[in-house]
Amino acid sequence: WLNGTRPNHGMVLREAPIPSLDGVEDLLKTFIGERMQTPPAYSAVKVEGVPLYKYARRGEVKEVAARPIRIFDMRLVDTGPDWLRVEIHCTRGTYARVLADDIAVALGSAGHLSALRRLQSGLFTLENSLTLPALAEAVAGTDDWMRALRGGKHQRKEDRVQWRPRVEVAQALAPRVVSLETALKHIPAVEVG
Repeated sequence: WLNGTRPNHGMVLREAPIPSLDGVEDLLKTFIGERMQTPPAYSAVKVEGVPLYKYARRGEVKEVAARPIRIFDMRLVDTGPDWLRVEIHCTRGTYARVLADDIAVALGSAGHLSALRRLQSGLFTLENSLTLPALAEAVAGTDDWMRALRGGKHQRKEDRVQWRPRVEVAQALAPRVVSLETALKHIPAVEVG
């Protein structure tokens, strides 16, 4: 199992003995570079305009071609008696669940991804993100984000939290806001008169 937790639901697809984790750091290095990866059945990849997960939920199996991915770095962060915690720096479109299974197979075992935490996507990093309670605090002065960020016509008036004035909200969020120019700097710009 990866990341220390045993699954508590789902169907067991295969079982295997727990391998020795000796040499796992060297094994992880073999994953670095370009490789082909087949998207899992439960993914948003579309076949004939329909996401694979919809076919999978109906019990239908659809073949999908492997796609090129690149692993820039793979680092062992922690281990336990039957789990690994790995940090992966990879291209978009890489399925960590598939990598978890591939690592387990390479170790001569079976495994799955028990948790996934994205540390960065493009220029957006975890350090610069906001939790929902922090966002609720910025907009409404409370960390009760369920009440502060809830909306819609079915919400009772007495359940609503009064938001701060727009200027105060803008000031509170300013350190976290990324300009459109910065967010899209990876896309070529064309100035039109």
